[in-house]
Amino acid sequence: MDYFLGGRSLRQRQAVNEIMTTRNGVRLATSVGGVLTGRGAQFIIIDDPLKPDEALSDSRRQSVNDWYDNTLCSRLNDKRTGCIILIMQRLHEDDLTGHVQKPGNWEILRLPAIAEEDEEHMIASPYGVRTVKRRAGEALDPQREPLEILEQIRAVQGEYNFAGQYQQTPSPSGGGMIKIDWFARYTQQTRPQEFEFIFQSWDTADKNTELSDYSVCTTWGVSKRQLYLLNVFRKRLVYPDLKRAVLDQRLTFGASVVVIEDKASGTQLIQELINEGRYGIVGYQSKLDKIMRMHSVTSMIEAGLVYLPEQANWLEVLLHELATFPRAKHDDQADSISQALDWIRQRDMTDNTLTISTVYI
Repeated sequence: MDYFLGGRSLRQRQAVNEIMTTRNGVRLATSVGGVLTGRGAQFIIIDDPLKPDEALSDSRRQSVNDWYDNTLCSRLNDKRTGCIILIMQRLHEDDLTGHVQKPGNWEILRLPAIAEEDEEHMIASPYGVRTVKRRAGEALDPQREPLEILEQIRAVQGEYNFAGQYQQTPSPSGGGMIKIDWFARYTQQTRPQEFEFIFQSWDTADKNTELSDYSVCTTWGVSKRQLYLLNVFRKRLVYPDLKRAVLDQRLTFGASVVVIEDKASGTQLIQELINEGRYGIVGYQSKLDKIMRMHSVTSMIEAGLVYLPEQANWLEVLLHELATFPRAKHDDQADSISQALDWIRQRDMTDNTLTISTVYI
């Protein structure tokens, strides 16, 4: 069977996924994760390596990223002049586009369906260069998908999917599940002088390898049913260091209650601290997964009950993770916060204070 491209015949070699031109050029097609042993190319094109329903799977994203790192990127015949082209919709902060941008020198072409700012593009062709301009809020192709259609799609798909697939950014502007504007803010002048009590929420990692999550402690002050985030401690820790950090953070902030997720390293931690006679150690368990748990407490944030500081050295990283949740590469800080809010919500709230006597060990 012959194929024709630009008026030239292409002869089939072995299978449809491998064809050769009459001038001995070759086009080889393979699936993501496919074997490329002994094969090289001057141009490599990757087309949609990840499906939308795979985006939230850590193992699937890691599999695609590992295939690129360990197999594909070494297959350029000439690393100086060769080219890799990646075409995909953004699905997660750590999808392949996000992954390759960290160490590599990539030229990014991003065309959101709805312009987020004024744009100007210079398009070169054999007929010359023309300038295309677009105003913020305008549709990319109003004839095919006008704004009203795009808004309908946004309503059906939800903010996360629309932000990735149509706006080409895995984090919606201003946040997705958690809107950054929902948080109240405090300064040193507006922060309460005293709190009814201070508690801490620990989300502990399984292990301290470079690829694992961090262990995180968020410290909270409670005043008149309002919650003030006082500090975020975030670090990769081996178990002995984790235990010391729990004690150090409690002593530093005078926390009367320490809430620890009762799973993985947290289970051992709870048992040891209780056996040592440490009071106020609370094991936390939830029947909800992390996404549904966060969803269940967003009303507390939206109601203005949760305060963040105007300034803190850890604030920028925290806000980015919250804005991209649940599509962020790491979600340990978000998990610590949703755990804290869920735990406090289940306590006996009164108008001016919160009863905690039942949680002491």
